[in-house]
Amino acid sequence: MAEVTSSRDFKLLTFPTGTWRVAWLGDVAFHYQTRLYTQPTISVTLESIGHATVKQNLVDTVVPVGELSGIPIDSIWADGRKVSPYDVSVTNIEEIKIDPTSAIAVRAGASDNGAVTGNYWLPFAAHPYHRAHTESWCMRFMYSGAIVLIPMLELVRFYFGSSSNLLKRVVCGIFRADRLWTAEQFDSVTGLLIY
Repeated sequence: MAEVTSSRDFKLLTFPTGTWRVAWLGDVAFHYQTRLYTQPTISVTLESIGHATVKQNLVDTVVPVGELSGIPIDSIWADGRKVSPYDVSVTNIEEIKIDPTSAIAVRAGASDNGAVTGNYWLPFAAHPYHRAHTESWCMRFMYSGAIVLIPMLELVRFYFGSSSNLLKRVVCGIFRADRLWTAEQFDSVTGLLIY
């Protein structure tokens, strides 16, 4: 599903021609029932750059889970090749308190049942890109009175995306220590535990 042309450049063969922005990371499944894949695929919602309305420019495609590390939300792709990160405003969130009371897993299409606003966590009017993936999970944080939602697959990509093999192990089967590494040893020079 990916064509490698150099160690830093690859082409995703499942992406359509044209210029697209990665708008959402959806469900993880074996999307192709007729093909034998050794790893699941991730549904990716793409937004075509240059169309006037959202409805006519959203397309879903799939990529192998091992490719997730190179597909951040808001990245721009032309004919299956990443051309640049999306130029969006960035807000740095510093000193956020993350504990079981401040960080809660919610479905992208769920309402807050009146707990905060009585509305949906991610209303379609503000963010239509998850329309086909309302069951996908997000992590909800409160920060300075604002609600911050981060898609779980974006967190998985950010924290575990350094290795295709690790990404596959995170989403396949039980997430146990004996499935993540084969041996561990203490490096006395660096003081780190190596897996």
